[in-house]
Amino acid sequence: MIRAVAERRNLVVATGTGSGKTESFLIPIIEELFRQQQKGVLGPGVRALLLYPMNALANDQLKRLRMLLARSPEITFGRYTGETPQTRADGIAALHASLPDAAVLPNELLGREEMQERPPHILLTNYAMLEYLLLRPADSPLFEPSGDHGWRFIVLDEVHSYDGAMGLENGMLLRRLRDRVGRAVGDVQAIATSATVGGIDDQPIVAQFAQDLFDLPFEWDGVDPARQDVIVAARQAPVMPPVGHPVDLPAAIADGDDSSAEALVSDGRVQALLQSLWQGPMTLQQVAEDISNPPDPMLAGNLVRRLSSLNDPASGVPFLRARFHTFVRAPDGVDVCLRIHADGAPRAFLEPSVTPGVW
Repeated sequence: MIRAVAERRNLVVATGTGSGKTESFLIPIIEELFRQQQKGVLGPGVRALLLYPMNALANDQLKRLRMLLARSPEITFGRYTGETPQTRADGIAALHASLPDAAVLPNELLGREEMQERPPHILLTNYAMLEYLLLRPADSPLFEPSGDHGWRFIVLDEVHSYDGAMGLENGMLLRRLRDRVGRAVGDVQAIATSATVGGIDDQPIVAQFAQDLFDLPFEWDGVDPARQDVIVAARQAPVMPPVGHPVDLPAAIADGDDSSAEALVSDGRVQALLQSLWQGPMTLQQVAEDISNPPDPMLAGNLVRRLSSLNDPASGVPFLRARFHTFVRAPDGVDVCLRIHADGAPRAFLEPSVTPGVW
């Protein structure tokens, strides 16, 4: 991804949660800003727009930028949303109200006035606020063309959100933005990220979706790596030690020493489970059926946690990177049987049912 950004390509990063999507665009953006600083052309003005569907995502990104740019005061950044105060003093007060221990950085612009007077190099906002910014005269400095070095990157996070009517509206918004800042095709670079925009075989469709949304070229050529603008994840098969003797799973899971861990990973049942999980997700019940008879979901959960805490000595990464997902839905209703049963009490049912002579 970073190499492709350096080649000025428009890209979609379609990889899983926690895979480094944010770093894949922040690193080349910050590098470009450092290059401009070295050339002496890093004046005030937006170079990168980070666009989010929700304020919560923009707020989370701020924490990462504060950490990355704490010792780079020459690179400025700011979040401009409906929550942004008018003055810097009010912005500092709001920061301390939400994060009492947060340091106030000189390069984080916290008020609308200072962003209007001296636009940040990295601007974070949401699509609804961007619409207002484009309309209001006071915010015009954010969009002033600044020669060859202005408005280089437009990044859309959670790009799968922009489908249907929302996709049409935001596609037009992005076209208006590019027209406003005077950036032609090739001058501005589009980057989109999502963990759920498509599967491993959907690259051509994803590239077309991004091209329609941004009105910029995105390619997918299955043969030519230089024309593949959709970055997807590749699964790596786990490296297993030789199969050893079966172990007492509850005891090996509970024991925290290295010898028990080595014996646990050498167990044939555990290795078969790791191979199955490499192929795709499993329910906890399926894990339980694979490792014990009768199936023991509690043992299965403990095994998954233990494997997640053990690192492969060769690679230094965990043998298993587990994420548990619980799916919950509200009941459609509660049906009450008014007939008094033999036990002397009415009955309630979460699923509707009709029994002749009973209801």
